[in-house]
Amino acid sequence: MKTNKYIKLSIFLFAGILIFSACNKKYSSEYDRYDPTPVSESNVHLDYASPLQTYPTKNTIVSDTPSYSIESLYSFGIDTAYSTTGGNFKANNFSIDEECGVIYYDNSGNTIDVGKYLVDVAVINLTGNTVVKAAYELEILDIPIDVTASPDEVTLTTADLGIISQITHTITGDSEPPITDVGYNVEPYGEGFTVNNDGEVSMVEGVVAGEHKLSIVAKTNLGDKLIKNVLTVTVEEANK
Repeated sequence: MKTNKYIKLSIFLFAGILIFSACNKKYSSEYDRYDPTPVSESNVHLDYASPLQTYPTKNTIVSDTPSYSIESLYSFGIDTAYSTTGGNFKANNFSIDEECGVIYYDNSGNTIDVGKYLVDVAVINLTGNTVVKAAYELEILDIPIDVTASPDEVTLTTADLGIISQITHTITGDSEPPITDVGYNVEPYGEGFTVNNDGEVSMVEGVVAGEHKLSIVAKTNLGDKLIKNVLTVTVEEANK
């Protein structure tokens, strides 16, 4: 029994030596450590087919897929979005596919003005991150349409309800795709005036006395366009 005990102890000690030796094994001096090139604006070669020119359609505006050269695992992010022409937009409506770099703008709420916009794109890999300035340019084109009112100035009393003017539209240039659908809204909405899709402007109950400058939103298949101060309506109190 004692012999077996010593044999077992010897086997245990020998196994321990093997494990210790394995844990302290050195890699060959020929091992090449992988060190990806640090990302920088000059070496990622991020390239969009820009500028993307589009009309302000009420959906998601999508960039092309950019080309780039990045070592190791990476991801993309939106660093900054800004207008170079002073147009209004919502920065949070810009987003990016982290894997392929496609950029989106959600215009379902018609939130971006005619003008030019730039996006600085962040590139992140194992070495850190960099920002490619003005990597993507988006240009929102003006919809080639104008509207007029006939008559464009009206004086009425609060009792003169019904149709007061006729809106017509004019296509002012070529577009691709062409303008095929046109409707109208009155701005400001809910102040006693309406317009139907035939362009008939009506005064309805609830209008208050005073001068009203009405703008018209032309609703087209290319998006919506606001034409300001199309019709001036002066409303006087009706004689009682």
